[in-house]
Amino acid sequence: MPVPEELTVVGCPLCGVLADVSVAPALTEGGYTARRCITCDLVFVTPRPLPAQILGIYEHDASQTRARAHVAKTRESYALAHARHLLSMVPAATGAPALLEIGAGGGLLLSEARARGYDVAAIEPNGVLATHLRENGIPCEERPLCESSFGGRVFDVIVHVNVLSHFYDPVASMRAMAERLRPGGCMIFETGNFADVSARYHGLIAASERFQLPEHLTFFGERSLLRLVDAAGLSVVATHRYSRIAEKRGPAILRRIGLGRRADSLRFWLKYRIGRWLPKSGRPLSLVIVCRRGS
Repeated sequence: MPVPEELTVVGCPLCGVLADVSVAPALTEGGYTARRCITCDLVFVTPRPLPAQILGIYEHDASQTRARAHVAKTRESYALAHARHLLSMVPAATGAPALLEIGAGGGLLLSEARARGYDVAAIEPNGVLATHLRENGIPCEERPLCESSFGGRVFDVIVHVNVLSHFYDPVASMRAMAERLRPGGCMIFETGNFADVSARYHGLIAASERFQLPEHLTFFGERSLLRLVDAAGLSVVATHRYSRIAEKRGPAILRRIGLGRRADSLRFWLKYRIGRWLPKSGRPLSLVIVCRRGS
């Protein structure tokens, strides 16, 4: 995304403290700068585009992962295994529990949830993907979650996967989701821990996926995630940690030994099976947080 003419200087989206510009940036990419908060360790883009410009990335299908790629992912063995992995963490419920996914993409998780008896719904700002979801019988709204979304209904479960770093105001977004959970309802979300990652691994991330500024506006670590969950009025039930080192380095090793075609089918195993046991301190992780709204 080209750097727009209008940029706004913002304080930390989590605690409001202005960035110390005398300290070297935590990240730079594509003309954007991300700095580390001296209070809560959140890494955030500043200055950054206006909220409407950020939303336009998704509305105009200009994000790092385009709509067509999201739909194609629904046919990957990795994506199905991942969807089932996340749904296995949802506490058992009776009846047809209502499940909302924020940033639903191609809708694979929702389709799998519906097959398990969930009453599903989606929020997806990309118009192409939103149409795809509705054509597949999944109620979908394209605007961010607000009081009137889906007629103000509440949900038993809310899920979002690698979406947290895209929220312009993560505290307000998490609070809005918490308010739409039933008392005792569950939120499950997955995100990275880039704010905790040692600089020695930044090159590995940049080479394999980039930091994707300014789509990614914030980078959390475990301390800032706990602060965010608490600010939303939720309590953490479980935190699952998966090292991404095998996922990132494994495909190259497989190609060298002539097994490159197995890379996608083994990706889930590399990340969520091997990654569960690999060392984690200072390394890039996927974190799955299970939290609950009080009764």
